[in-house]
Amino acid sequence: FRFLDKENLHAAINKDGTIWFTSSGNGTARYSPNSFYTFDKKDGLPDKLINWIFGNKNGEVFLTIEHQNLVRVSDEKVENISIPNIKEKYWTNNFLDLQSQGGDFWLSSTNGLYRYPKVSNFLDLNRTAPKKTYTIADGFFSNNVTSLFEDSRGDIWISALTTDNSLIRWEKSTEKIYRYTFEYGLPKSS
Repeated sequence: FRFLDKENLHAAINKDGTIWFTSSGNGTARYSPNSFYTFDKKDGLPDKLINWIFGNKNGEVFLTIEHQNLVRVSDEKVENISIPNIKEKYWTNNFLDLQSQGGDFWLSSTNGLYRYPKVSNFLDLNRTAPKKTYTIADGFFSNNVTSLFEDSRGDIWISALTTDNSLIRWEKSTEKIYRYTFEYGLPKSS
């Protein structure tokens, strides 16, 4: 087994056991015990850096590509949109974006965290206004959002670029922001 590109390689497995791989500039591949299929420029995938791969509870696969592109890959179909509000993402290549259990898209950027409502048609997302943009004004430590995670309650855990270790939790049941630092047990930055 040899990787096509040693840098910016991501892998994910969806609920049916299919494994997805991404490779910088080389597209993405889907592997199951019965098939292997690759997606690249010929399928409509942008010839750009794939920053992140994530899925949703329906087994759909999404790719975050560079700063503004969000791609959904379904069966052998590639749907590519550009999110106009997001001008830049932080340099990390992990846990950048997600679609929550409720269907909202949470998209990170250097100017805050964008929460888009669930849409019935993925291609409508680029014409949809965010429900909310979370920033320092909402209690974030920084507008440079670097990582996201949804827990089993549907709360969103957020990491933003700061000088000290810090963590933010958006609580689904109240839609409140909770801030955590080393005072709550997080290790201090070294």
